[in-house]
Formats: sequence, C-alpha cells, structure tokens
Amino acid sequence: MVLDVVLVVKDRAKARFRAAASAVGKVGAGLVLWGVLLGSKFLVLQAVDLVFGARVSLGGFVPVTALIVVLLLARAGVRRLLDPPATGER
Repeated sequence: MVLDVVLVVKDRAKARFRAAASAVGKVGAGLVLWGVLLGSKFLVLQAVDLVFGARVSLGGFVPVTALIVVLLLARAGVRRLLDPPATGER
C-alpha cells in the first residue's frame, strides 16, 4: 500500500518536472522529485518497522544504505529485463 502511494506521488512529481518551463521551476521540481525518491525509501523502512517491530533488524546506516542501493539496482535490472528493446522497426 505504501509503495502504491509513493508511485502516485512520484508520478506527480515527474509530471511537474516535465511541465516546468523555467530553470527555477525545473530546479524546484527536481528537488521535489529527489526528495520523494529519497524519502520514499525511509518511509518504506518505517512502515516495515511499524509492522514487524523488533522482529526485523537491518543494522546501521551503512547496511541500510547498501540495502537501498541494491534494491534500486535490482529494480532497474528487472525493468531492463521486462521492457521490450527499443528498435527502429515498426
């Protein structure tokens, strides 16, 4: 459920970034998008903590940061595998 909300907010932030006409608008929208992308990871971790409590231990800052990076890379890899290759043919 948390991920669905995050995806909606991220899509709105991306649309705002694409729609920005000025450089200041692009920078502002880019900062909002960056904040959503970074903050969503911590939101998901907080949700895991609320649901599972002390039964889950992720470690300190470095292991959690490494986990986030690995999850992002895994997601990118899955997207690359599932998205059809862009060819010039029709």
